[in-house]
Amino acid sequence: MIKKNPKLWLQNCLKKWSGGFNFKDVEHHYLKYFKKPSHIHSSCEDYRAGATIDLKHDQQDINKPLQIPIQVIWGKKGRIGKNFRPIRIWKKYTTKKIYGKALNCFHFVVEEKSKQVLKELLSFFTKY
Repeated sequence: MIKKNPKLWLQNCLKKWSGGFNFKDVEHHYLKYFKKPSHIHSSCEDYRAGATIDLKHDQQDINKPLQIPIQVIWGKKGRIGKNFRPIRIWKKYTTKKIYGKALNCFHFVVEEKSKQVLKELLSFFTKY
């Protein structure tokens, strides 16, 4: 489906997951990669793993928390922001502090709020 018309698939996906955000400035970057069958396959495998093997790996590692602070950034209007509490979820994965923030956007946090993401990341990494 994606290979048949990558541009149509991409435009539909980006628009739907972003609440209509205009990707005009970056769309060509996405399209460059979503025209290649190996990249389409990798993207699909990443989503498939999130619903299968990643869950198994999480269960295997649940009692082995990381020893590092974690930065979590998500879109307040997206599925994560509406359905989950990311900071509480990530607390079980580390013995250190969790830093995080919901930004006023949907799924594509970096594209939709790039300056805010950069600010948050720089703040986090200058602490560590």
